[in-house]
Amino acid sequence: MNVSFDPVIDRKRTNSLKYDFAAEHGKPADVLPFWVADMDFRCLGLDGDRLEDLIVNRAKLWFDAGPLFGPEGEGFERINIPCPRSLLSEALFQLKQSISQYEAEANAAKTNLVRCFD
Repeated sequence: MNVSFDPVIDRKRTNSLKYDFAAEHGKPADVLPFWVADMDFRCLGLDGDRLEDLIVNRAKLWFDAGPLFGPEGEGFERINIPCPRSLLSEALFQLKQSISQYEAEANAAKTNLVRCFD
């Protein structure tokens, strides 16, 4: 299955509370009110402290740590997104760049460790 999250689907005027609420209440039309996303970071294999370091210190973002919602939330982060699409795009780009940098550093460390035993 080929899935793409890139196309923007216009959901305005579809009786969607999420998309129509702002415009109906005199707010900027590009604001996405009441949107919450739970993001799964378990694939990174980071403990809670290292995940928070990645998000807060490297990406310069603030999410709610999954364990705030119970032990099953370990490895997840909740992001509340009542903001313009442009700000969300910027935040996700920062997150992507930070993860890429972290992975590059982790791969370099593994390579250096292997070289120690050559």
